Amino acid sequence: DEVAAIWGNCVGFQAVDSPDSFARYLARCQVETTMPFHDYWIAPPDLKPLPVKPIAAVVGLPLAALALSLLGWAAGMEQVPLFALVFDWAPKTTAPWALLASVAAIWGVYRYAMAHGAKPFPPPAQADLPSVLKALHVQQRFADFAAAHQDAEPDALHKAFGAFLADCKPEDATGPTQPPGVVRAPAPATLKTRARRKAEV
Repeated sequence: DEVAAIWGNCVGFQAVDSPDSFARYLARCQVETTMPFHDYWIAPPDLKPLPVKPIAAVVGLPLAALALSLLGWAAGMEQVPLFALVFDWAPKTTAPWALLASVAAIWGVYRYAMAHGAKPFPPPAQADLPSVLKALHVQQRFADFAAAHQDAEPDALHKAFGAFLADCKPEDATGPTQPPGVVRAPAPATLKTRARRKAEV
């Protein structure tokens, strides 16, 4: 009922009649992302940067060979400048191979950078499902507690908050907690909301 109330006016939701069909409905319009949908980082994530120096070497060497071979070819040299110290390369035959190597290196680096950027971000601390459900539970229970004790005296508030901590157990992810797949869990019977306090009076 909660899912239908939220998604009922969305195009195509009328065909959803089971958990599997709802999953297919969401997957049909799913947007690919490398960021988690349920949490954020308190501290910056440990992202590995691109290896700039090796990339520069992979691209720079064939580009240098291309530039020098073209320069030597234009100057009428029999060998590629600088490279002639190690290799007996003629500029006229070296230039086409250097061009192909440069294009291949640039394309390979581009593909490598895109694959590196497509890697999922590392999960932040306490981003597992039990911890997230527990956080939702504590958030809702504390909101109920704060609303129910707006007019409480300091001593009574202190005592009630101690009872809240004992009942909610914020550090225990195993329970009490939010059930998965539920938008909002009902307030526990032990919570003294204003309505319940008025009913008791």
